[in-house]
Amino acid sequence: MARKPSRVSPHFIRPIIEFYPLTRTATSQNVKWHILDPKAPRMKLIRDELRSAHGIYVFYNSQCRAIYVGKADRLSLWSELKNAFNRKREAQTVWKVQHPQKGKSFLPAYKKKRRIKERQVVLHEIASYLSVYEVGDKLIHNLEALLMRTFPNELSNAKMESFKKDNT
Repeated sequence: MARKPSRVSPHFIRPIIEFYPLTRTATSQNVKWHILDPKAPRMKLIRDELRSAHGIYVFYNSQCRAIYVGKADRLSLWSELKNAFNRKREAQTVWKVQHPQKGKSFLPAYKKKRRIKERQVVLHEIASYLSVYEVGDKLIHNLEALLMRTFPNELSNAKMESFKKDNT
């Protein structure tokens, strides 16, 4: 699919949504998760805006701390957000107790002890808010690299992006 040209100046940043609450909704196949509730009235407007833009996005946890920064420079922001929301990453771990979800009756903690362990999680399990910015083509990569360096111990990004030299 051909990449759409940017709607903004090459060195411009335009906020689309900021600290938007996420609603994790299962897809019809129950294999992946929708990033935004597809039945909510304004979601079509937000999806349309994100489908026509490229830029930077930030996922936040329930305390509004940045947990993942990404860029959409080839795919639209909408496509990249859907992929990132469901992508498994080894770098995303949290300390939590594994509670049985199905097929077992409840046992209180005094009968069945469950240890808190570091566990791999998917972004959709820990992300609560989202900010998305349309960014000019020449700025996308370096802005992502800057944000990743700004929060080096906070983000679950697996690799650190390097800065690109602008040859224009």
